[in-house]
Amino acid sequence: MPADEWTWIEAGSIDEAAKKIIDFLDDKSNNRSTVIYFEGGYYGLGSSAVLKEVAKRLRWSSVPEKLKLGLDKIIHVDCSLWQSKRALQKAIAQELKLPRWVMAVFDQRDEEDDFDGVEHGARGVIPDVTEAILNELAGHTCLVIFHNGSGGYIDVQECGVPAIMGLSSKRVLWTSQVRFGPWIGPDLQKIAGLSDVVMFANPINVQSMLHEEAEEVARSTGVPKPGMSPEIVKECIMYYKVVRLLDGNHGIDWATHAANYWVCSGIIRSAGNTSAWEIAQALHTNLRLDWNDNQNNNERKLATLQVPCDSVKASFFWMEATGRCKESLEDGMSQHSSVDRLRVINLSQCTFSFTSPPFLGCSSLRFLLLDRCKDKDKLCSGSTPNSTSAGDTEKETSISSGACFQKLWVLDLSYTDWYWLLSVEAQDLMVELRELNVKGVKHWSISHLLRDDNNSSTGVGSSTKPLGLLNLVKLQVATEPITEDQHQSQVSQQDQVAVTLFPNLSSCKIIKTIILDGCFELTRIDPHDLPPSLESFSFSSSSNDNDVDVTAKIENISFRGCTQLKSVLLRGVFERLKQLDVSGTCIKTLDLRSMRGNWSLKELLLLGCKELRAILWPKQDVSLE
Repeated sequence: MPADEWTWIEAGSIDEAAKKIIDFLDDKSNNRSTVIYFEGGYYGLGSSAVLKEVAKRLRWSSVPEKLKLGLDKIIHVDCSLWQSKRALQKAIAQELKLPRWVMAVFDQRDEEDDFDGVEHGARGVIPDVTEAILNELAGHTCLVIFHNGSGGYIDVQECGVPAIMGLSSKRVLWTSQVRFGPWIGPDLQKIAGLSDVVMFANPINVQSMLHEEAEEVARSTGVPKPGMSPEIVKECIMYYKVVRLLDGNHGIDWATHAANYWVCSGIIRSAGNTSAWEIAQALHTNLRLDWNDNQNNNERKLATLQVPCDSVKASFFWMEATGRCKESLEDGMSQHSSVDRLRVINLSQCTFSFTSPPFLGCSSLRFLLLDRCKDKDKLCSGSTPNSTSAGDTEKETSISSGACFQKLWVLDLSYTDWYWLLSVEAQDLMVELRELNVKGVKHWSISHLLRDDNNSSTGVGSSTKPLGLLNLVKLQVATEPITEDQHQSQVSQQDQVAVTLFPNLSSCKIIKTIILDGCFELTRIDPHDLPPSLESFSFSSSSNDNDVDVTAKIENISFRGCTQLKSVLLRGVFERLKQLDVSGTCIKTLDLRSMRGNWSLKELLLLGCKELRAILWPKQDVSLE
């Protein structure tokens, strides 16, 4: 049912907008308006801040305005970071301070859903709690102030709040515009129009709105000053705006790399005992920008954001040079105002000499992304690399002391066959590297990270000497996609192929995340290969870039000793896996539903899994020995 009323209010500030909303609620002629949607006039900026001010006025004023409205309960729920309808219902129950037995129902039902494999986002309201909320609100007048981050209309009646049109004793004031979240634009009439009234405030001072929104985001991170502030939030968004909105997307995966850019560019720094990476991740979690914005909604909303962001021009360099020569790349870098200060470099489809890269002298470099770049020397010679070899790296010994690699924190190598960057020599040089992402490098696999004392240049060896990247926190490897014919050839030769080993990561004492896509050639992962710090492990038998059903050769996987491990995902065809050992981990739910093909697992070891609540099995018949 569409809104009965679309109304505008004139407000020059947040305080004024909050006052006019309260006046609207107090107006007896609006008593039939039960569900009220509010949005700040400039693409929703400041909407959430206005609702917070309304809640503050109604709760904490010296002469509570809620008395004027005849309200005896104010229920303020902030679900800007949307989880589920159940989480909303729980927030309402907590606001009402319902008895312990009611709150215990949430824990009980969550345990049941854990066991049944119900995703957190799909968990609905609990009927018994709905009834308890209805009973609690019976005979009371209340206002629910709701920050809705779900992206859609949520009927709070499902949670137990009887918001029925014409029932002025139970009202809901809500907004969907939260924490720089995407403006719903054309969907506004469809979503907000389900309310009785849609209220807009215009014009509110835009710069004030930007600051208030930034202040709300900063506060939600839980990081105190000087680690986080509205100014830092705005500068981080400005960085995104300059790079993403004004100059194109550059193929950047903002959802993955936003926090990395903020730290590597120097905007976010460590404060006290909180590292810059923790601060950046907290901001990334609480900022609801549409990172993959295809509607230009972010551009509209952030058009007036103008804050100093010298770190962009000084620290960021990007070039996409399809068909361009080496000189154009060198010219571009030479024209940069401060090459020695460059901290972030993104090169896409560029051609340059791998033995003498134009960024060799960038001594402040922290982030290097190379996407589909080619070696000019090999193109000139007419040769095509078909394997990693000592020759491929020996020619590049001249760059082995390059200052550009010594302070590197993030290396993202995508479809760029620069083997030296993945060699043992490079590992020993990149002593500060925290994140390594490798995707689609020809004739290269994760086993090439093995250290071989006899010939370290090859990167491939029979020893299991620990990896040299001691500060590594995240390792992501996606192999070159293969065709169906290539896969069938691999299958027919699988017994003749040499054993492929997983690199020994035991020396990487702080690594938390390992993601393997398409590393089907691995045969085993032994317990001494992984450190106790590991928290998340994902292994897909196929690369994400194709639909070929590749069968993983892995026979044994052991996480024994990984005491911090919380998440394991095995996705794809695992028809040779015989043993899986998760003993001593803190996994709560072991989800095996993404495993396909003929079931081969014979042993599942769960010794000491004190947190384990459920095992979710695949659909096919399962049996263990």
